[in-house]
Amino acid sequence: MRTIFFLLCVLLCRWLPAQDLEWAFFNLSPTLKPQLSEIRNPLIKTEVGFINKLDNSYFVDEFTHRPFVESNLGFRLPLISLKDHRKSVKWVSSGVLGNNVLVDLFGPPTAAVINTDYFFGFRTGGIKYFDHPLVRNAGIMVVPYFHESAHLGDEFSLHGYQTVPGFKRINISYETWEVAAVINDPDTLIGNLISLTAGVQGLWKPNEGYYFTDSLEVQGAYVPDCENRFEFYARLNLQRTSGLFCSPRWINILSAEVRNRAKLSYDPSIPETRAWNYNVYFGWMLQTNNHKNPGLFLRYYSGIIPHGQFRNTGQFRFIGVSLVYY
Repeated sequence: MRTIFFLLCVLLCRWLPAQDLEWAFFNLSPTLKPQLSEIRNPLIKTEVGFINKLDNSYFVDEFTHRPFVESNLGFRLPLISLKDHRKSVKWVSSGVLGNNVLVDLFGPPTAAVINTDYFFGFRTGGIKYFDHPLVRNAGIMVVPYFHESAHLGDEFSLHGYQTVPGFKRINISYETWEVAAVINDPDTLIGNLISLTAGVQGLWKPNEGYYFTDSLEVQGAYVPDCENRFEFYARLNLQRTSGLFCSPRWINILSAEVRNRAKLSYDPSIPETRAWNYNVYFGWMLQTNNHKNPGLFLRYYSGIIPHGQFRNTGQFRFIGVSLVYY
């Protein structure tokens, strides 16, 4: 990872003397913009859908027959970007922050908050443009620092401690780095386009894992340390502006992520494993004159529960509708 940072610095230093550089400060750029299917992204979206399971400690029965609400409030803080017109290269950097909340909004006796995830970080990267009909650009995206932590809903915790034998509250908190290769970043490209991304994410503090515990919150039980340190993923993003049921103003998008990550275990008798997770969006985005475009999508997720300490539970599904400010 340090070698990658060094190479990025060398590239930037080579660009500094150039005469054709265009600098921009605090201007939001569409280059290397987070994609819909990223499991944690700084987008604004609200999703309503059905789930098939939760942690066995949940205090409401028959919840699979009513919709849950998942909201994501994110923000990108643009920092510095530069473009070398002579070399057809662009580099961008930004801060990211946000939170994701899962709510049983229509459930009795109250609209219980199941879990809240908080995250922030820094992402940077560059792409080079090509005059080629298939490969329009290619580049690298780097997240040198990303932090995420989780908070289990208070009602969930209180009910667990009072009525569920052996209930545990696990503190999800970790810092990671990430490196990804990108082909055909959508950027400002107009037309039908297939984008591909593949990357790896790893812990900055491997010995600490993804979580820690407090003896009172786990009622004195032994909780094993996390064993897996890396996640691997690939994403496909299909954008259509011409053809059936789409136009340059109404862009049809299919965004899909496949991610291999740890299925956590807080029980020494159950081994920690790895599992594949699938996150898919399909729908339409309305192209406006700024960098924020509304969209309506169908969403399907299958895999490990992606919320807080529930990441020890697999075979989870979410099927619903997503309203996105993209």
